[in-house]
Order: sequence, then structure tokens, then C-alpha cells
Amino acid sequence: MVASKWYENYRGSNSEVESADDEHRRNPLYGNLERMINREFMMMRKSILLILTLCMIAIFNSNIVQSQSLSKPALSDPGTYQTHVSKLLSNHCIACHGADLQEGDLRLDTLKADFSDSQSLATWVEVMDRMNLGEMPPADEPQ
Repeated sequence: MVASKWYENYRGSNSEVESADDEHRRNPLYGNLERMINREFMMMRKSILLILTLCMIAIFNSNIVQSQSLSKPALSDPGTYQTHVSKLLSNHCIACHGADLQEGDLRLDTLKADFSDSQSLATWVEVMDRMNLGEMPPADEPQ
């Protein structure tokens, strides 16, 4: 009987019945439990965000590597340059950009088809740009 009296005094009013939430709020461990749950939830959220971020980076990097490997076309036939490109150059370009005459300081008869050489590649890109824009061959030359 004494213990129940003490408990009723501890709880507060004898006539009121406290809800489970009120009882939890009075418990000193309740706040700690709530903080622990919130902390674990936040850590779990951060972990999920970290995993998603790493997955996105991996996907992005794999697309970059894939596009880089696709952007380096290899000639299927090493004789392609000799059969197609050299004929085009000799028919339309060598007269103005050959051994005798180098208009625009460009000599195509000695230009190698080595695209790993940055200077050679830059020259070929410039030649292609001029051809695609219609600047070369000039209008008065055979097209």
C-alpha cells in the first residue's frame, strides 16, 4: 500500500490517468532514446546519400570512359588513306598545296595521316573544317 501511494504521488494527480506519451516524456531516458533514434536515422540518411552519390559518380565516369573510347575511331583498313584520301588530295588539293606551291603555308603532299601527332591532327582538322564550310576547294577549281 505504501508503494502504491508513493507511485501515485510520483505520477502526480490520483484522479488523472496519464497517457503513455506523458509517461515517456517524464522518463529521463526517453529524450536520450529519441536523440539516439534521430541520430541513427540521420546517419542512415547520410549513408544512403553517400551511396547514391558514389553510384552517380561511377555511372558518370563510365559514360565518359565509354564516350572517349568511342571517340577514337580506328581505320578498319590501313590502305584507306592511300586509296581514298590521297586520290582526293591529288585531284583537288595538291596543285595549290603541294611541292611546287604552298598557298596558306600548307603542304598536303607531305602531311602524314598520323592522328596521334597533335600538330598533324590540328592541320587535318583545319583542312576538314575548310572543306565542310565550302571554303576549299575554291569555287573556280574543280569540286
